[in-house]
Amino acid sequence: MAGTYITPGVDYSSSSSSVTIGGDYFSIDPSIVIHVDFRSGVLAIGDEADLDGQDITFNSGSIIRTTGGLFLDYSDRIGATTQEGGDFGDVLRGGAGDDILEGGAGADRLDGGAGDNSASYESSGSGIRVSLASGANTGGDAQGDTLTNISNLFGSAHADILGGNAGANILMGGVGNDTLRGAGGLDILSGGDGNDRIVITGAGASLDGGGGKDTLFVQGSDYIEFKDQSFVSIEKIYVGDTSTVNFSDVTQGTIIISRAGEEGGAGLIGSQGDDTIIGGKGANFLYGGDGDDLIKGARDGGFSVLAGEAGDDIIKAGTDLSLIVGGIGNDTLYGGAGANLFVFGQDFGADNVYKFKIGSDSLDVSLLVQSFDDVFISQIAGTKDTLLMFNGIGAANTVTLHNVNASSLNESDFNLVPTNGPFPLDHITFLNAFVD
Repeated sequence: MAGTYITPGVDYSSSSSSVTIGGDYFSIDPSIVIHVDFRSGVLAIGDEADLDGQDITFNSGSIIRTTGGLFLDYSDRIGATTQEGGDFGDVLRGGAGDDILEGGAGADRLDGGAGDNSASYESSGSGIRVSLASGANTGGDAQGDTLTNISNLFGSAHADILGGNAGANILMGGVGNDTLRGAGGLDILSGGDGNDRIVITGAGASLDGGGGKDTLFVQGSDYIEFKDQSFVSIEKIYVGDTSTVNFSDVTQGTIIISRAGEEGGAGLIGSQGDDTIIGGKGANFLYGGDGDDLIKGARDGGFSVLAGEAGDDIIKAGTDLSLIVGGIGNDTLYGGAGANLFVFGQDFGADNVYKFKIGSDSLDVSLLVQSFDDVFISQIAGTKDTLLMFNGIGAANTVTLHNVNASSLNESDFNLVPTNGPFPLDHITFLNAFVD
């Protein structure tokens, strides 16, 4: 049978000749055990078979599937291979190329060898949990698997949990409500269909939530900047610890929520779309960017900078000290329980201010006028509201203070020269980037 091609359904267990596998796919009888060693040129079939000296050759791109125990050693191969095991404990070893190994059911050993290699669980009948960092692999076809020299994971059509390591990983969730955990490398994380959770701990990841309502969790203390190419189809973001996330180069609007504790703080910079940005317990730097944004300081949060920039924004202060900047556009600004400093820059638009407290809150107009004589205060007829206009900046730029009588205002309620008052100076410096 020298040179004979393996054919499905034909028994080669007693063969003593060399066999060449030329097809792209063939199946192995589940009752036998296969051992293929390309380094020594050995094909062994059966529990104790000894067929030393026989040769087996696989064409590039061949796929092997068996429901028996399988040992494949591609360590002398140069090109990429795709290998599939069966329902027993298999051993699959890749070569020097970028290999894809699929062990199937059973406690398999998958060794990718050199190259950028992947373990695939796309055929698993139930969800899997695989961690490249810890090596703890459970559920479905991943139960008991050992992965070596594997950088990438392809999940099943069920709810999977896939975890990377410190290197650059590709984690593909596929169908199902998956959880993908990057570990700080230059990762590519793709949820696929389903409501997925994506967790990252550092900068550089490329994210695609896929179909469904997907959520990103940002951990650690890095500055992370996203662009349209690296941030796709993610509807909500939670930011913990002391991370700063910047979505200013992203066009889609999103929801960004800080989960920082009292000792931490988060910097949340919104996208070019319509964002919802919510602060946490620590110090918050919340910046909406373009779009009509909703920005909220936390009820039990620390000092906050809340800035809207362009668009008609709604900004609500939290319970601690707050710097509030509507930016360009007709904004609606709410003071909080703590002292509030409302800052107005050039061409700020027609803003409405609610919950302004005489005696504790201030209006910083130092970028508009330098004298109190240039501030025009009038009661709006038939209301309890006050209209503020400013000499020399145009009638389109006004502030309406709701439920504030004009007679109760005096020069002490206005900042006419730049001052930080009770607010930390570094936060004023941070703020200047938004109001100059």
